[in-house]
Amino acid sequence: MDSLEHKRTESYYEALEDEQSSATSEEPQVIPAPFEEAGVWSRIAFSYVHPLLRLGFARPVHLEDLPPLAHRDQATVITEQLYTAWTTRLESHNNAQNKNAGKKPLSTFTLWRATVDVFKENYILAGLYGAAESATIIAQPIVLGEFITWLEGEQNYSEERWDYLTGTGIAAGLVFLSFAQAVTHHLFFFQTMRLGWNLRTGMTGLVHKKVLRLRTADLQAITFGKVINLISSDILRFERFFPSLHYWWLSMLDLIAVTYLICNEVGGKAGMAGIGVMLLSICVMITFSKAFFRLRSLGSQRTDSRVRVIGEAISGMLSVKAFCWEKPFFKKITNLRKEEASFIRKSQAMSAINFAMFMIAPALSTFATVTIYWNDGETIKLRSVLIIIALYQVIRVSVGKNFARFMEAFPEAHATMLRLQSFMAVPEKLYSKNDNKNNNNNN
Repeated sequence: MDSLEHKRTESYYEALEDEQSSATSEEPQVIPAPFEEAGVWSRIAFSYVHPLLRLGFARPVHLEDLPPLAHRDQATVITEQLYTAWTTRLESHNNAQNKNAGKKPLSTFTLWRATVDVFKENYILAGLYGAAESATIIAQPIVLGEFITWLEGEQNYSEERWDYLTGTGIAAGLVFLSFAQAVTHHLFFFQTMRLGWNLRTGMTGLVHKKVLRLRTADLQAITFGKVINLISSDILRFERFFPSLHYWWLSMLDLIAVTYLICNEVGGKAGMAGIGVMLLSICVMITFSKAFFRLRSLGSQRTDSRVRVIGEAISGMLSVKAFCWEKPFFKKITNLRKEEASFIRKSQAMSAINFAMFMIAPALSTFATVTIYWNDGETIKLRSVLIIIALYQVIRVSVGKNFARFMEAFPEAHATMLRLQSFMAVPEKLYSKNDNKNNNNNN
């Protein structure tokens, strides 16, 4: 199996050498992308990049050594797919608006739905990988509890139950779950990060395509500062958001599963006490997220104003120098920068509080659960304590880190998507044949 995958991944560099040796031929050979030639195991283990890594170990890698992109990752392909999906959604809205003879505003999720139309399969595949990873993470504390029970059997159980084969099987199952978690974790992040990169590339192409289809007067009304800010900073939010894309529902499923397992282990009263601390923290985090979204939108407006004023000052520098307007412009730009920095400082402070709250919540939940369980007169067992600690660690990562990351990244990504949608929704007033005839007659 390994030799077969090795031959497949080596095919790119063999084709590259053939192409370089026959550079004078009239029809150059088309080199396929290693990802498209890779098999199932090669994509799981990422072994199709081994030839490139070995080449980089032997000598510095040059631009001509890099393999071609897969068809689905090419900028022209992504841009055309997104543009087709967006125009389809926009035409559907316009037709419905004309049919109902009303002025129904464009939905704030129209551009989001267009991205789903293009990357639907990738969304689903990433969600399946994420669900598989969550299943392996939650199963590990259960298997750990069974292993501890088996260890305690040396003193508590009879000779018939003391079975080394059973213990070896449980330990092997724990190792397998850890290995499966590592595999699904990397596959999940590869899919989501690839989505973020592709969407960033596609949205940049959409903005470029839209700029070429607008008149100069329309661009002046929009301001170049907004367009530059969209490409230079706003679209970068997608790379941060998409790795946490599925955590909004995966974290909730993890919370439900962990709640059931904890209540089954220590009882409903003690279990719900610890989960209640976690749910209270979630409510506070959602409140902070709404305020974070508002600050992010206001900060983006201040950034647009600063970029616009700087652009005006640079474009009219001769007038600024002639009338000695350096100090007024400097003062205005400085004040705009202070306002922008103030919103960034507030949003980052809220983000830090949000993250710290969920890092502390699992420890408080564990303390509340064990305290109430002991106060009810129950005997604290090693198996129960270790399972509870392990399950709350699952919530600490799933809810405390991943869900918090989603709640921080989604407002930024949604605000960016709204700004992109408002720009893409600008009417395109293209010249018609009659306009060209009138222009020719006037000339």
